[in-house]
Amino acid sequence: MPFGINHEHLTPVSNSVRAGIVSYDGSSPEHRAELRKSLPRFLGLLGAAHGAAYPSQYLDDVLAAINAKDIQVDFFLVAMEECCPVTIAGLATGAPSFEAEWDRRHNLKIVPVHHGEDLCVDPDINRLFRESTKCSSFPDGLGLGSTFMGQQIKSALSNTDWRIKNRDNEHYAENYPIIGLMNKHGAVLGTELDSAVLQLNGLTPEMERRWGVGVDIRGLPAKRNGLGTCPNNFVTHWSSEDGTSQIAIVFTRIASTFDGQPIVWTKIKSHGELPDDVMLKEILSSLFSAGTLEMSSPARNWGWPRRRLIVGNDVSHIYGSPVPIMHIHAHREQKIIEALLQMGAAHRKFGQHTMLSGVMELENLKPEATNVRHMPLLLGLAKHCFN
Repeated sequence: MPFGINHEHLTPVSNSVRAGIVSYDGSSPEHRAELRKSLPRFLGLLGAAHGAAYPSQYLDDVLAAINAKDIQVDFFLVAMEECCPVTIAGLATGAPSFEAEWDRRHNLKIVPVHHGEDLCVDPDINRLFRESTKCSSFPDGLGLGSTFMGQQIKSALSNTDWRIKNRDNEHYAENYPIIGLMNKHGAVLGTELDSAVLQLNGLTPEMERRWGVGVDIRGLPAKRNGLGTCPNNFVTHWSSEDGTSQIAIVFTRIASTFDGQPIVWTKIKSHGELPDDVMLKEILSSLFSAGTLEMSSPARNWGWPRRRLIVGNDVSHIYGSPVPIMHIHAHREQKIIEALLQMGAAHRKFGQHTMLSGVMELENLKPEATNVRHMPLLLGLAKHCFN
C-alpha cells in the first residue's frame, strides 16, 4: 500500500476504478525508497520506446537532482477494485518554468508554465485500466496516460496560489500516443521547420565572434507575490528602442532523468517583426552570451551536477561552473531556428528521433476536459507528500 493510501482514499474514475496523484517529497524515507524503485522501472520503459536503455549506474545522480528540486516527480496511483491493492501505475517528471508574453502596449510579462519532461505508465496496468473503465460514458475505456495527464492539468488549473498558463514539452513526430494526449489538452503543435528543439553546448564560434548588442538579465520570482528570486530560472531580454520588436529567452535549470547531468531548458519567444538576418544573429548571440555567463557564475553554478556540489571536499564550484547543455525550445519561431542553425546549433536527438517542441494552452481549457475529478481526500490525507 504505497504512501499509506488505500482504495477509499482515491477518487472515483469509472465503475469501481479509482486513481490519484502523490507528489514526491524528498524528506520522506518512504518516498525516497519508492522513487529508487520506480525510476528504473518507468524510465526504462520510456528509454526502450526511444531505442535507449536506462543507465542504472547514474541513478544516484538523478536522485540527487530530484532531491535538490531541479526535477519534480508525480506518482500515479490506481486501484481497480475495493479489494485490490493500490499500485503505482505511472510516473511523471517536470519542472516549474516561465515564458514571455507581451501586451498591446509592448510591455513584457513573464508568466508561469509547467515544463513536462517524462510521462510513463505501466503497459500491463494500462490494458487492465482501459478494460476496467469501460462504461456508457467511456465505451472504449480510459487510458492511463490521458487520465494521468488530465489530473496533473486539473491540479494546475485549481492552484489558486500560482496559476499555470501553459504546459510545454518535447516529443517526436511519430510519437502518436503522446501527440494524442497533447491534442486532448489544448495542444499547439509545430513542425521541424518552425518548432524544432535545438541543442547548444555553450556558445559556438560563430556566436563568439560577434560584436553583440545591449541586453538585460532579470531574475524571476520564487513566489506569486514577487518575493524571493527563483534559483532555477532567469530571463535575458532585448528590445528595439520603440519596443515594437523584442526577444526574450527564459533559462530553466533542470537535469537529465537518465544520468542526472544538468540541462538548461531554454525557451525563446519573439514579439513583433523580427530584425533582418544579420541583426537577428547579433541579438541572439548577445542573449545567449549573457545567459551562459549568468548560469556559469559562482552565484548559480548550473553546470555542476548536484552530487558534485554536495561533496564536502570539492571547492571548485566557488569559481563558477562550465556551461551546461542547452535544449532550445523555439516554438513557432522559424526565423529564429534558421538563424541558430546557421550559427552552429544542432537539432536535438533522443535515440534516433529528432525532437520537436510542443505547447498545451491551459488558460482556456475547461476542467471538465480532463475527465477526472479533483482529489480533495487524497490531498488531505497525503498533504505531507507535497512541497
